[in-house]
Amino acid sequence: MVTAGPSRVHRLPSLTSLRFPAAVLVFLCHSTVIHVFADQRVNDLMSTLTVRSGLSAVEFFFILSGFVLAFSHQPDDTTGAFWLRRAAKIYPNNLVGCALAVLGLVIIGQPVDKPVLAANALLVHAWWPSVPLLAGVNVPSWSLSAELLFYLAFPALLPLLRRIPERLLWTAFWVIVAVIFVMPILADLLPGTPLFAEGTSLPRYWLVYFCPPVRMLEFVMGILLARIVQAGRWIRIGQGPALLLVALALVIQTQVSLLYAAVAVLIVPLALLVGAAASGDVRETRSPMRTRSAVRLGELAFAVYIVHYQVLIYGDRLLGGRTWGTAAGFGVLAGMFAVTLALAWPLYRFVERPVVRITAARSPTLVG
Repeated sequence: MVTAGPSRVHRLPSLTSLRFPAAVLVFLCHSTVIHVFADQRVNDLMSTLTVRSGLSAVEFFFILSGFVLAFSHQPDDTTGAFWLRRAAKIYPNNLVGCALAVLGLVIIGQPVDKPVLAANALLVHAWWPSVPLLAGVNVPSWSLSAELLFYLAFPALLPLLRRIPERLLWTAFWVIVAVIFVMPILADLLPGTPLFAEGTSLPRYWLVYFCPPVRMLEFVMGILLARIVQAGRWIRIGQGPALLLVALALVIQTQVSLLYAAVAVLIVPLALLVGAAASGDVRETRSPMRTRSAVRLGELAFAVYIVHYQVLIYGDRLLGGRTWGTAAGFGVLAGMFAVTLALAWPLYRFVERPVVRITAARSPTLVG
């Protein structure tokens, strides 16, 4: 066990840095919808390597969110001030993402579904197993609907989870893991016409992957991990071994059913990665994730997440929707990611960061 006492640090640079590769995985996952490669075998290989790992990147963000909010919580913070800061974090970027999506639809002459747009703008669209609602006008924003629930529940959740004795924190962690592994079994009991691979229906997949109360399990796990690190009860596992476990789990993920691949397979390795990175920051160990450039990229991750899907869809349309040779296809994806970064920077610099600073009652510690 790591025996250091509760951390007094207010920044966790490694966790900020890890956001960027997670955002890249989501970009690559969504890039498979445009089929840029002329060789179908390359498209299939990209899907195998990136689609399910992109699902796990969202899982990482949920665990990270719970960890960061619990770790940086200040005793004198008020519920109203907390909610205001969290709304300032997600709503402005989401509205920009909605606006970009609507602009794209208008330019190509597609109708805008006003009820779906309203649900997307208000971030309530992940609460029902409906493809039009879940896709919204900006597909990645469904996860913000879950995050909104997390933020609303956090002021009540944290005091409850703080009642767990330190000696039982790891027990509580494993209880959450067990419940997450049970969810696919419960989902299999739901009816529904097969929609996805392996006969998985939308209601079953929605329960495991989209349903905000179910996804709160990962958020709660993040809070427990923060308490474990602050209590000096982190096990002796560093970022290197944790990353190896993540890599092994990603291989296993390709071999199991979609319901288990969506969340369960990666839950423990990702939790260990979050805890290991944070524990390293508490002890100020050297890591490439603590460099200024890595942190800067991590700070852009949320903006990248918001704009990347529109870049992929409309970038492909501008290029004529054609397919490319393997080398050229990767060049196209690299160019689209460069455009994504070019749009993400002003969104972060002129929307996200100023609004967060204005609404912060004091200089923020970490933004979850």
